[in-house]
Amino acid sequence: MKDNPKNTKALLEALRVGKREAIQKLYEDFFPGLLIFVRNNQGNDEDAKDLFQECLFFLYRHLRKSDGKEIENLPAYFRAMYRNRWYHHLNRKVKEDELLRDYEIVVSGEDYYYYLYLIAFEKLGDDCKQVLKYYIEGKNTQELARLLDTSVDYAKRKKYLCKENLKKIVSGLLQKDLNNE
Repeated sequence: MKDNPKNTKALLEALRVGKREAIQKLYEDFFPGLLIFVRNNQGNDEDAKDLFQECLFFLYRHLRKSDGKEIENLPAYFRAMYRNRWYHHLNRKVKEDELLRDYEIVVSGEDYYYYLYLIAFEKLGDDCKQVLKYYIEGKNTQELARLLDTSVDYAKRKKYLCKENLKKIVSGLLQKDLNNE
């Protein structure tokens, strides 16, 4: 994509209002370079697709909050965004792998599952961590609702969703561990 300020402004405005053509144009202009970058940096085609979606989401969210006037060079902006997001992903992956390897040395039997749950718990959002801490402390649904300043039905639903999210993360960690054996 040639960096033409008029084209950039029009494309960003079209993206801000959710026009499908804007997404297609971004994909055509930026995905090939992103794909090459990811492949050259320990990734695959699926990683590249996920990264593009993530960057598109961040750009869209940014445009919804502001008018995007500070984006003068869209190709450079998008390239910097996907490079930063990918390096962040790689750093997080390395830390996660190191953490699992460290636990592997020390843990066996029931303790292994305990540590998997601890790792998974750390991956939860702060709100789910708080809900599950209350649950572990033995708070009933009414107390949970009061502490969260919400309805009993919502507190019950939130607790259920947080527990399911935790199980899903543990399942993913187990699957990852089984694939590494």
